[in-house]
Amino acid sequence: MGILHTFVFLQDGAAYSSMLTPSLWLLGEKTANSSRQHLSALQPLTQQARVSHSADIATIEFARSSIMSMLATRVSFMNEMSRLADSHDVDIQQVSHIMGLDERVGSSYLQAGWGFGGNTLPTELLQLQQSGQASRVDMPMLQSVIDINEDQKELIFRKFWQYFDGFIDNKTVMIWGGSYKSGSGRTVGSAIHPLLALLWSYNIQTIIYSEKAQTELEKLYGKQPLLTLVEDPYARLDDTQALFIMSWPLDKDLDISQINKTAQPIFDTQNALTFTQMDNLVGDYVGIGRAK
Repeated sequence: MGILHTFVFLQDGAAYSSMLTPSLWLLGEKTANSSRQHLSALQPLTQQARVSHSADIATIEFARSSIMSMLATRVSFMNEMSRLADSHDVDIQQVSHIMGLDERVGSSYLQAGWGFGGNTLPTELLQLQQSGQASRVDMPMLQSVIDINEDQKELIFRKFWQYFDGFIDNKTVMIWGGSYKSGSGRTVGSAIHPLLALLWSYNIQTIIYSEKAQTELEKLYGKQPLLTLVEDPYARLDDTQALFIMSWPLDKDLDISQINKTAQPIFDTQNALTFTQMDNLVGDYVGIGRAK
């Protein structure tokens, strides 16, 4: 009997809905023409997919891994371009929008930020890298994607250090968010971890509001004396000299009037603020590849 291996591309933050109506359904055949034997059983699911494709398992796995790595490459490319945008006083968000208008490019995974985390993309890159090493195939582009992503996680700290000309010891900062993506409670691979390590190395007090990731951060760093977790993002702003935005919920409005009460600089790794919000700020704004 032929055996099938199925793979559904789940969208971030919409796993349930994308399982019911996936954009792509891949079927890997252990035995040739297995999909024909079992297609009737899978039809209620595959017919909801925008696109489905079957091939041998090795091809499907290779294609799946290639797709995920391409998405990671787009993220690292945009993050690299954001650094060039900074030096040319160009807003990378406008550039991303224009790029997305070209149907050959599309609009997905073009947002600059602190990089990518979670389990899926990093795991795919690692597995491809190991496969290349085992096959003695050099993969410099893949290595660059990994290196850019890791370095990007420390970029906002360097911007913070430069803003204060290195005089950052013993400050107190507020951090909004900590998860690897907006709406998640997981922090695996998130830039919050290298950021906290760097801040604590300068004896900087960190006050964190992270609606979803609060529990996980408590488990990881609950005994750290330089960490305070809060339930209100605005309550302790009077005590801080800088605000970091790591993963603000996309469906939650930012209260600029509350931020303006302290006139402190904002270091926005998510590029969460709109142009109007940036213009209404009393304090300085530092984003990822954004002109102000």
